[in-house]
Amino acid sequence: MLCTSQGNQGNRNLLLLFVTLAAWETGSGQVRYSVMEEAKHGTFVGHIAQDLRLELQELVPRLFQLDSKGLGDLLEVNLQNGILFVNSRIDREELCGRSAECSIHLEVILDRPLQVFHVEVEVKDINDNPPVFQGTQKNLFIAESRPLDSRIPLEGAADADIGENSLLTYRLSSSEYFSLDVPTTDQQVKPLSLVLRKPLDREESPGLHLVLTATDRGKPELTGTVQLLINVLDANDNAPVFDRTLYAVQLAENVPNGTLVIKLNASDLDEGLNADIIYSFSSDSSPDIKFKFYINPVSGEIIVTGHIDFEERKTYKIRVEATDKGYPSLTGHCTVLVEVLDANDNAPKLTIKTLWLPVKEDAQLGTIIALISVIDGDEGENGQVTCSLTPHVPFKLVSTFKNYYSLVLDTRALESHFSLEGASDADIGENALLTYRLTPNEYFSLEVPSNDEQVKPLELVLKKRLDREKTPEFNLLLTAADGGKPELTGTVQLFIRILDINDNDPEFEQSEYKVRLMENAAKETLVIQLNATDQDEGVNGEVTYSLMSIKPNGKPLFTLDENNGEVKVNGTLDYEENKFYEIEVQATDKGNPPMAGHCTVWVEILDANDNAPEITVTSLSLPVREDTQPSTVISLISVSDRDSGANGQIICFLTPNVPFKIVSTFKNYYSLVLDGTLDRESVSVYKLVVTARDGGSPSLSATASVSVEVADVNDNAPAFAQPEYTVFVKENNSPGCHIFTVSAWDADAQENALVSYSLVERRVGERALSSYVSVHAESGKVYALQPLDHEELELLQFQVSAHDAGVPPLGSNVTLQVFVLLVLTLLLYTALRCSAPPSEGACGPVKPRLVCSSAVGSWSYSQERRQRVCSGEGPPKTDLMAFSPSLPPGLDREVEERQEAGSNHSGLVSSIDPSPLLEV
Repeated sequence: MLCTSQGNQGNRNLLLLFVTLAAWETGSGQVRYSVMEEAKHGTFVGHIAQDLRLELQELVPRLFQLDSKGLGDLLEVNLQNGILFVNSRIDREELCGRSAECSIHLEVILDRPLQVFHVEVEVKDINDNPPVFQGTQKNLFIAESRPLDSRIPLEGAADADIGENSLLTYRLSSSEYFSLDVPTTDQQVKPLSLVLRKPLDREESPGLHLVLTATDRGKPELTGTVQLLINVLDANDNAPVFDRTLYAVQLAENVPNGTLVIKLNASDLDEGLNADIIYSFSSDSSPDIKFKFYINPVSGEIIVTGHIDFEERKTYKIRVEATDKGYPSLTGHCTVLVEVLDANDNAPKLTIKTLWLPVKEDAQLGTIIALISVIDGDEGENGQVTCSLTPHVPFKLVSTFKNYYSLVLDTRALESHFSLEGASDADIGENALLTYRLTPNEYFSLEVPSNDEQVKPLELVLKKRLDREKTPEFNLLLTAADGGKPELTGTVQLFIRILDINDNDPEFEQSEYKVRLMENAAKETLVIQLNATDQDEGVNGEVTYSLMSIKPNGKPLFTLDENNGEVKVNGTLDYEENKFYEIEVQATDKGNPPMAGHCTVWVEILDANDNAPEITVTSLSLPVREDTQPSTVISLISVSDRDSGANGQIICFLTPNVPFKIVSTFKNYYSLVLDGTLDRESVSVYKLVVTARDGGSPSLSATASVSVEVADVNDNAPAFAQPEYTVFVKENNSPGCHIFTVSAWDADAQENALVSYSLVERRVGERALSSYVSVHAESGKVYALQPLDHEELELLQFQVSAHDAGVPPLGSNVTLQVFVLLVLTLLLYTALRCSAPPSEGACGPVKPRLVCSSAVGSWSYSQERRQRVCSGEGPPKTDLMAFSPSLPPGLDREVEERQEAGSNHSGLVSSIDPSPLLEV
């Protein structure tokens, strides 16, 4: 302690600064006891007064104190009898953790004279901590396809006790599927594992409940348990199964498109995608079945999409497959037998086998004119035919045998006659005799009455069936000639116009049209403009258009203008849903009865790149240990694109500059593979982006994020900031004083980064290092356990070890050099003369040298301190100098050099900090 004052008051009395040396007598000795942890209050520990050779009557007068170094009042001394006893609960695990040795260090301090004794009380372990698992319940997910003898690592239990009390044995509750693989004592690195002994079947047992019990070897033994809930993950090991293998269905013919035939149902015992079923017709199904029927791949509904005709086919045998979405996929089969029921949809068909025409007007009654056969395509009552003839005609039908008839003449047949007005001649006799002739033609003839039939009119007789569409009109010249000589003639133009009947069907330019159309075409896009013509005229030739059917079930997708025949898009065309459409169009005239013509429009839908790829991450192994070997598969990735051709061709790639790569296994399936080494301390989580891009133009792409967490392994030892430290401690320090703190840092995480400290034990002379110093296992604080004597020990050099809690643990050491410095007592005496003449040089410049120690006994070099020494009246007479005879080597020289470079002002005293020595 340095006391200073200053003043310029002239002549004053002598200022005396006197610092007395505090001295004490220090006792030495060490006593060791032991006590069981959790001992009751008042438990006897030892006769501490007797063992320290102290008289009971002197304990109180000498102010007996028991210093437990911050551990509270675990132990106390009865000052009446000198017995050390347990005062409060002692928990060894709380004091020392899992350290093999655990002691309570006490300092006994007495005054008058001062004596310090070191007492060490060893705390012995009892089995008071049961084994503890990290949780009471553990969920395990195991694929049912896992091979036999597979090992599933388990986390063992932890026991806070030590020795035999912490050695654990394990047992597993009874299970036909699993056994327990427990490492032996020399296989501690090997993890505790479940071993699969019987194949798993999720459909039989989707979950298992096991109990894992850990038992220590203490007496009495303690146990801990954890519930193991095993969830069996599904594998695609069950094919879809239909309710029946054969279904029989009756279906009326001529049912409209979209009619439900049957709704099939298949079930799959698996789950997830493995139980997701797609229905389809068998690949060997005939084109006729695929044309007339459609199966919904999701619902299993079979509907009619084509014309069902009993006369064409009476039964259909449809083979159906149900395929799941597992990998590899599995398929179930069934057969649907469709029986077509007859409807009366066929009119009788008449066939004239023989026809004797023309029939002579004098033919006899009963003459067979024709043989007629009748056929009806229906069956049963629908096929029973009766025939009748137009009434009021000179014919009748005579049945010969079933469905065969004869057309028989029943009266005289007459040709059609058209009366004409004859010519007149003013002459008489032969000159007035008229004859007629008609322009030669194949349709009409002229019937002229004889002379005795003057009353009968002149008639035009139709000789051949008229066809307006072939010859719409006739222009004939009727000539009348008299009987005179020269013959005179008269003529008249006969203009015959043929009236139309509706005897022609409308006709399309083609019976079939083929059109290509891009999917997603806009509404109102023109597909095709149809044109049908009718050779009839008037309303018989006016045509309207109508849609008969659209296959498959596409009516809402197209419209037809009934007047101009334009077929346009009316909905969204999706190539992925249907690639072809068959549109049946009818053109109908307005005659009575109307007649119709038909055509088929085949619309081929062209694929557009309108579907982006889809990415599915099917499995992901997380987290990934940082020591995982390259080429390890981290995840399985599948991609798909509903488009076709180049639009559906997918390339897949990964975020660049990462230690992973994507490897194609087979089409549209990839594996995410480790392509380099991992270092959790550099990168703990990788945010990967998987991109799938199709080959369309422009191309479409999709991305999926995959987060890969890197799990820590114990690959970094604790590291100190520097390999050694130098510490200065004054001798005769207080027992248990804190002299230094070591600190190490571990780059790993969690338990692998949990650092504990310990001394590297060695002998110091004849004594163990641990009798001089100790280090706190968690904080790294170094304590001097007893007063240090400079004369006995100038330099104490030892190592402190830092170990992490990894398995196996890693560690490193740091060296500490502890210099024990002599206690410096400064006796400052300064005599100042009040009127000393300047010639004596007392006030001249001085170079004072002072080395100071801190109050706690360790050297401090944290800053320079400048103080002014004050005298009484007048300038100082002598220099002030104090020094220590036990400075570390090299320190004297450095102090002198800094003093030389310092100020020469009178009365300045400095303490110099020689870096890099540490302040403790």
